[in-house]
Amino acid sequence: MDISVNDAFLDLSEQLYPEATLSNALFSRAGALTAPVSLPASERNLEIFNHPERPDRDIGYGNTFDARIHSAEIKQCRMQIASAHEIDGIDATLYFDEGDFYSRAKEFKLNQLSLVRDEWGANITNLLDWLMRVMREEVEDDFMLFPVCLELEEGDSQSSPPVPARGIILNATEDTGGPTETFIAYNPQTETIDGVDITLPVGYAVSPFLKFHAVLKMAVEHFGYSLLNNPWESDPHLKRMVFLNNTADACLKDSGMLDYSQLLPSITVTGLLDICLAKGYVAYINSAAMTVRFVSIPDIINSNPATELTSVLSSRITAFYDAGKHLSLSAETIESASPNFESYEEMWKSYKTYGNFLYWDEDQFNNLPSSSSYFNAVRNSTGDYYLIKSGTNVKYRKKISSPYFSRVPAAGETQAFDSVEKFVAVDFPDIPGKTSGRLMPMYLIGATHYNSAVERDGSLIEEQKQDELAATLCYGYGLVPSKKYFFGSTRCYDPAGEPVMYAWSSIDIVSPTGYYGLFFRELERFLLKGVRIEAELNMSPVEIESLDLSKSVRIKNQRYLIEEIVYQIGNEQTPARLTAWPNT
Repeated sequence: MDISVNDAFLDLSEQLYPEATLSNALFSRAGALTAPVSLPASERNLEIFNHPERPDRDIGYGNTFDARIHSAEIKQCRMQIASAHEIDGIDATLYFDEGDFYSRAKEFKLNQLSLVRDEWGANITNLLDWLMRVMREEVEDDFMLFPVCLELEEGDSQSSPPVPARGIILNATEDTGGPTETFIAYNPQTETIDGVDITLPVGYAVSPFLKFHAVLKMAVEHFGYSLLNNPWESDPHLKRMVFLNNTADACLKDSGMLDYSQLLPSITVTGLLDICLAKGYVAYINSAAMTVRFVSIPDIINSNPATELTSVLSSRITAFYDAGKHLSLSAETIESASPNFESYEEMWKSYKTYGNFLYWDEDQFNNLPSSSSYFNAVRNSTGDYYLIKSGTNVKYRKKISSPYFSRVPAAGETQAFDSVEKFVAVDFPDIPGKTSGRLMPMYLIGATHYNSAVERDGSLIEEQKQDELAATLCYGYGLVPSKKYFFGSTRCYDPAGEPVMYAWSSIDIVSPTGYYGLFFRELERFLLKGVRIEAELNMSPVEIESLDLSKSVRIKNQRYLIEEIVYQIGNEQTPARLTAWPNT
């Protein structure tokens, strides 16, 4: 076999057969076909790679080269240099198919996507009119709008005169006497802070929240791929999942244009796929067909066998019995929701004297017995954890944790499915003159201003710019009838704490309708068995690479899920090595 880079053939060691590993994304997080390769440090090879042994050259890890494998068939791939020595040689990795996608996607951030919407004719009033229609759900777009509190300064009701609470509210509305409310930001505003007037121009503090399915489609298509399916678009519930942002002046861009880069989190495309996995969907990427397909974890585990491999077995099956693997489901959290504990067990150790565990709602709390008793409790409507004390004339509750800590069992090995997202800390403040009651979730990581046009005493305030924007997910759920628009919810409950009728899952992990119970409980049971098999197969690379790893295979009347297949490119005489899990 031969390898060429930019149409120049490399010098190879004798009988070079790169060992490729085809991995299932369900087990490896980033399913890929990759192969390490060692090359001699010949003058020809060093010249082709622009002398990577010299650190003064701009090569560096991450620089990749288009390459071809010439054997029974020509295979396109990308070659990434890992190390180079003028005597010991060049170590590199070959990325095929989806491995090529991941090698590029891990460096590309979502806020590098270039998309500016300007069909409103650079007219801020026309843009606000359209966004108000989107907020009322009269029309549909790539985004949703609902009120969010960016920052909150608590007031002092005991002072004289009382000092009201102040907050920066995105997408705030007001009753103008007409049939519907309109954005406060239709007109210039003046805020008095520390006795100084600050002018807020038209459009200030109005910001759309991009829908998850639209961002996913944009990211995939940026690399020239097509989505074969997009569950976040086809499911009417998932379709309402959005990325929150804290860009208070998104609509000031060029007097009426939307720049999506201001609204997108600063995570990589690989990080976006990590979030998809944390939400229960595995990405299967086919770079030959330039497609991306998402399959839910339950559908993978419960799939019917698509291929029979008994006839290609070239060895006996070896069964291995390992310690079962636990799952670690976690996400970064904003400061106000930071956990004090990393597991259920650790949390309950501190409160083990407090008796039985129960689920509760407000009616149950009000009707607790008068006899002295203590409970560990989780509140149904929010998933928060409380200590409850009940006694004569006493009903006491103390919040001890929230759903934001990882679900990590105390014992045993863990397999991590970590997400780069942040949860929003849901609270519903009453800000006099701004809100009335339980309306808006708090979003407390500070206001970001990209293109500030805010004036203080007639002078432009210095622009504040923050490039890092967290991937904070939220649902556009919970209709406020008196307002005729929705607010944001992480758990699909309305302001009274009642479940939204047509919502079936929560963004958090551990609530009764959270992602663990819906998607990962079955996978954890599967891994806790700790049973896997290894066998050798007589299959060609073409046959191996055509396997659908999202489907079970059948071997001797037993269902298995493939974890990986290792084989040598260009050498069909050596059997491939299969690792799989019994799927019963």
